[in-house]
Amino acid sequence: MEIRNYILEHPRQTENQIAQAMSSKGICSRITTLKKIGELKERRIIEDVRSKPNSFSSLVVRDTNEYNFIYRELSKIEKLVDAVEKQSELIRKIPHSDLREIELYSSYPIEVQRKFIDEIVDCQRVLVRKFLHPYNDTISLILSTLLYLTRKKIPSEKDSQGLYKKIIQLMVRFYPLGSLLDDEVDLNSFIDDLNDSIPVSAEKYAKKIGVDLELRRDVAKYVNEFSKSLEQM
Repeated sequence: MEIRNYILEHPRQTENQIAQAMSSKGICSRITTLKKIGELKERRIIEDVRSKPNSFSSLVVRDTNEYNFIYRELSKIEKLVDAVEKQSELIRKIPHSDLREIELYSSYPIEVQRKFIDEIVDCQRVLVRKFLHPYNDTISLILSTLLYLTRKKIPSEKDSQGLYKKIIQLMVRFYPLGSLLDDEVDLNSFIDDLNDSIPVSAEKYAKKIGVDLELRRDVAKYVNEFSKSLEQM
C-alpha cells in the first residue's frame, strides 16, 4: 500500500528512486521494495511508461485498474467526510451567541421566547434536511457501491482486505448507513436535494454559525463525477 501510494504521489520515478525512498523512510528495504514493485506490475496496479525500451523505468499508477479506481474514490470521500463532519457539528449545536440571546429573552413573555427558539430550530432542521441528510444518503450509497465493487472486481484477498478496512472506517464515521446494493445504482435523486435552494432565513443562519453551504455543491459535484466514472466500470 505504501509503495502504491508513493508512486501515485510521485509519478514517473524509476524503480531505484522508489526503492531508495522506501529505504530512507524506513518502510522496507531496497530488495523488498523492488520485489513488491514487480508484484504491483504483475497485478496491473502500476505500469512502466518509459519512452524508450532501453531508457530508465518510469512508473505510474494505472487509472483503469479497478483497485486504483476504488482507492482513489475512497480518498476523495475521506476528504469530504473530514470537511462535512465539521459542518455537522456547527449545525447540530446552538452557538454561544444564540445561547446568550436566549438568556436575554428569559425576561420576555413565553411566546416571545418560544418564537426565538423556534426560529433557530427551524433553521437547523432545514440545514439537516437540505445538507446533512442528502450528504449521508449519497456517501452511504457510494460506499456501499464501492463495497460491492470490491467484492466483485478485486480477486486478490490482500488487496480487498485493505479496501474493506478503509470502507468500514469511513462507514462508521457517520449515520445512517445505506443498504448494500445490487448491480445498479441511481444517485440522481440525491443530487437534486443537494442542488435545491435553501430558504433565505436558513442561509443567514448557516452564515451566522459558520457553516459553509458551498460544500453541498462539492458533494453534488463529486456524486456526479462518481456516477460518470461508475458507468465506465
